[in-house]
Amino acid sequence: MTEHAFREALAQGTGRPFLALQSQSSEPYREIILDACLRNRVYDPSCESERAPYLYELIQLTGEPAFYRGALLAALRTATDSQSNDQQQQLQLACEFARHGDAEARRVTYDADFSIRAMFSH
Repeated sequence: MTEHAFREALAQGTGRPFLALQSQSSEPYREIILDACLRNRVYDPSCESERAPYLYELIQLTGEPAFYRGALLAALRTATDSQSNDQQQQLQLACEFARHGDAEARRVTYDADFSIRAMFSH
């Protein structure tokens, strides 16, 4: 899959990026995936679902979740606007890591200046 096709499929939230990562290296798509994690590209949040669970599962297929986790937590540590769509998505993705037992991700989400406790009640 070309990088352009991967980027488009990822933006649409389809299963094609998952299929690509199951059959080839994630290395050519590393920056595309990282950008999708740090920037909320949802066109209409009122009718599109959260991307965090989708992105979390995709990250697991890359074979290098620590890379994405590190960049994500670094972004949250320097977050300044809890109302931005980007930071809300970052927070939701960090919560996915926390839900799967990542103590540092949980600590970073609590340390961030956000109202997130309700997200852990699921």
